[in-house]
This record gives sequence, structure tokens and C-alpha cells, in this order.
Amino acid sequence: AKLLFIQDGGYKKGWIKSDLVKGQTISGVQECINRDMPITWALNPLKIQNEDDSTGDGITMNSKQLNELKKHEINHWSFHSYNRQVLSSATVNEIKEDVENSVIWLKQNGFGRVRMRAAHTQNNAKNAFETKNYMGLKALATHTQRTGGFETFPFNFRWDFKRVALHGLTKEEITNKFKILKERKCVMIPYTHKIVHDNDPESQYNMKLSMWNFFLSKVDEGVSEGWLELVSYDDLERELSDFGIYDNDESIKSAILSELQRLNGK
Repeated sequence: AKLLFIQDGGYKKGWIKSDLVKGQTISGVQECINRDMPITWALNPLKIQNEDDSTGDGITMNSKQLNELKKHEINHWSFHSYNRQVLSSATVNEIKEDVENSVIWLKQNGFGRVRMRAAHTQNNAKNAFETKNYMGLKALATHTQRTGGFETFPFNFRWDFKRVALHGLTKEEITNKFKILKERKCVMIPYTHKIVHDNDPESQYNMKLSMWNFFLSKVDEGVSEGWLELVSYDDLERELSDFGIYDNDESIKSAILSELQRLNGK
């Protein structure tokens, strides 16, 4: 079984050394370094630029902080959207422009090539299929709200892979996710935003510290038992001998588009 972890948004709270409450310091990055667990960062480039020129809101990491993260091989780079804009109704040209701006910014700022788009705003972008193979992309995170599930490996369809939101899950739900992962020997792609203390008003949409620690305990358990592999997208791509085999599966594409129309009430 494989786990590909996504940090969704490039937030700094709880990830670089943060005092969540008095006497309680956490660094999600360091916890991942300690485990050799790759982090795929879904960044919002324009928000990073705003942090650099002091016009930001102080929530997102700035370039200096991200450059420090580049020193650690566990960190891999992707994007959420150029400025976290809502993409659900974006036209083909608009979503292509979003990809162009993000990929070019990442390359120009030393983050290297981008093979996988790790996030779409609200997991919803009706025209995202049109960015298949665009600007070097070889896989897309769900853009039809396929969340909570698992992926086979090799992927049946890598242009809309499922993600699992960790924030909001109970210990029982996290335990069950890992139980399924072990039994099916599949791929889980979990993501979250900030790491916050349990009583933080933002805890609804971010990872509570107690749940983050519990999640890590399940990761440790799977690795120590020998059934769980912690990977990046590049790791997965290197394992495939013919990664394009499923590219023309129009039946899957049609089914997913039908589900998107249902979700949108059409």
C-alpha cells in the first residue's frame, strides 16, 4: 500500500515551528522529515508573492521560508491555483491560464518541473480535463469532488485522482482508512491545511493537533509493520513501465463528467 501526502495551500501555521498554545510547539515539516515522509505542497503562487512584498495576510509561507524547505528532499512541489481562485465555473482558457501562471512561476522560482496538479479549489473545476498533458502535467487531483476514496495502482484514471480530507475525521474514521488501505493494498492521497490546537476556531477546516498526532501514529504503524510505503508522485511515476495505458479511457471520463453534472444539479 502507498500513501502520498499533500499539504494543501502552503500554509505555515503548524508546519514550520509554531507555538499553537503556550508551551506547545509543533512543526509538521519536521515530523515528516523524521519519518522520511514526502510532502507534496499545493502552493498558491500569487499569495506567496503577496507575502514577499508584505501585502499578504500572513497565513501563507513566503519565499524565504519555502527556500528553506527546498533543502529537504522530502518536499515536492505542485500547485493549488495561482491565487486560490474558485475554478468551478472557469472556462477552458481561464483554467489553462491558471496552469500556465502556476507552472511558470514554480519553474522561475526554482521549484522545478510540475508533473502532478495536487489540488483544484474546492475539488471542483468542470474544464480541468482540458489541461491533461498541458504544460507537462501528467496527473490531476480530483476536480469533480471525488473525495474520501482510494486509488488503485497503477491508477485506473490519473486525470481525476481521489483525495482524502484528513481534517474533520475522527480517530475511528482514520483507523478505518488505514484498515482499508492495508487490506486493499491501494493508494491513499490524504491532504489537509493548517495544523491547529484542538480548541482553535479554525479547527473545522484544518487538522487538529491531536488528530495529526494520531494520523502519524497510524503512518508509523503501517511502516513498522512493513505494508505501507510513503511516496511522492515522482516515486509512483518511476514505478510505471507504461504510464499512458489508461489515457484514452473515455468511459471513465464520461462517467465522471456525468457525476459532476449531477453534483451541479444539471
